[in-house]
Amino acid sequence: MRQVNFPHWVRVTERGFELPVAIFDMDGVLSDATHRQGYLRASPPDWVAFGDLAHLDEPLEFGQREMARYRDDHCIVLVTARPIERSEGSLEWLARHGFAIDLAIFRPSADQRPSHELKGHELDRIRSLGGDVKVAHEDEIKNLVMYGKAGVNAVYVHSGYYEDGEV
Repeated sequence: MRQVNFPHWVRVTERGFELPVAIFDMDGVLSDATHRQGYLRASPPDWVAFGDLAHLDEPLEFGQREMARYRDDHCIVLVTARPIERSEGSLEWLARHGFAIDLAIFRPSADQRPSHELKGHELDRIRSLGGDVKVAHEDEIKNLVMYGKAGVNAVYVHSGYYEDGEV
């Protein structure tokens, strides 16, 4: 696995933007983070504890089915708000559970932007490099709205984590 283009982008395969792009979020779309949500509802949220337990997540069947549906003819891109410092464990978890991605985009170090701003910026970067994003799978309402406004087919995955689109 080698870094490409940006330090928070991790290329997993040689497949790229010559194929249409299918975007997947991680928590709530591919992984079931229900057991960790209490850490985000604390005041202040405990992001370190939340991240430390991610390896215990179970895979979500819907995410497995959806990814398999796009695998043959799309570049599969993970776009997650997980920080780049969590990339190794996240990629190991994906491989262990049979999620075959081509590129993983994580939150850059020290980036504190809301998820929809971060992911909107990364969508623009993908497009600027020739990526034709056809679909994005998300559980957060603000991200769905952002993708929809950008002309991307946004697939809502109900994780139960959000009441108003935010933690």
